Amino acid sequence: MSHVHVPGHQHDYPETFSNPPGSVERNFSWESLWFFPSRPFAQLFDEEVPEGFVIESDDAKAQFEDAEGKNSVTWIGHMSTVIRLDGRVILLDPWFTDYASPLPPFGPHRKMPPGLSLEQLPAIDLVVVSHNHYDHFDLPTLESLPNPENITLIMPLRMGAYVEHIPFKEVIELAWDETVVRLGIEVTALPVVHFSARGLFDRNETLWAGFALKGQRSGGSLFHFEGDYGNTYRRIGQEHGPFDIALIAVGAYKPRDIMVGAHCALDDCVQAGIDLKADILIPVIGEPRSWELKIFMKQVRSFGRKRLLKVFRMSVSGS
Repeated sequence: MSHVHVPGHQHDYPETFSNPPGSVERNFSWESLWFFPSRPFAQLFDEEVPEGFVIESDDAKAQFEDAEGKNSVTWIGHMSTVIRLDGRVILLDPWFTDYASPLPPFGPHRKMPPGLSLEQLPAIDLVVVSHNHYDHFDLPTLESLPNPENITLIMPLRMGAYVEHIPFKEVIELAWDETVVRLGIEVTALPVVHFSARGLFDRNETLWAGFALKGQRSGGSLFHFEGDYGNTYRRIGQEHGPFDIALIAVGAYKPRDIMVGAHCALDDCVQAGIDLKADILIPVIGEPRSWELKIFMKQVRSFGRKRLLKVFRMSVSGS
């Protein structure tokens, strides 16, 4: 039977959570009156996946197998990522189904299958989920994970109730700035600028977080987050950095009046990576629009981060 453990002292947390002090605030926008009702139909008009964006399945599997035994990052698609660190396998924000929606076939859906299937992954030791949006916290995927009795699931506060029916080895809820160590991997939940909701009336009732992972044996470290820009990343870089790698969600940042406080503009995504003191920035993309890729590359060049550009090309071709 799974259980929830919160490290440290118990606190009286608020009924709803807020972004870090000084964060940009989400305000009402008249654009939202047409934007949200049109979302179920928006993907009908999305451009096709850019040529060369996806490698063949056999090649992806071969590259993944070649990295066995090494510390590595494998982008599966959207924010789903496999981390191999100090001999452990960590799955971040796993979404392997076709729809990120409570009512499929309505709502966001995949333009391409995951780069690797669940069946192609090695035995998973840890799963880390950043927040409760359907494209990050996909219950059907979690229910499909093989051997859940061997998996520790780590999530932000108040998310454990969603998975009480799944027999995970352990379910751990973390507040911001709390750390847990499992199997030699240090996992710390950190404040990012975003929000939570799975319905119309539960906004911000569960916490959202970025996660810092560090291998105690090798010292390898990375940071994984989705959200808007804020001074919180400079603090994280100062207190928890430098990081070998930062995985940052890019895209879905327009219309800006609506997406402010949810997703960062492309230049801010680059600045966040710099603030985090990340040696390498890997942008993970949910909507592969070619014009967004070109703008991001331009922003990287403007910051003079040639290494970021190199990794960006690698992450796109190896999705």
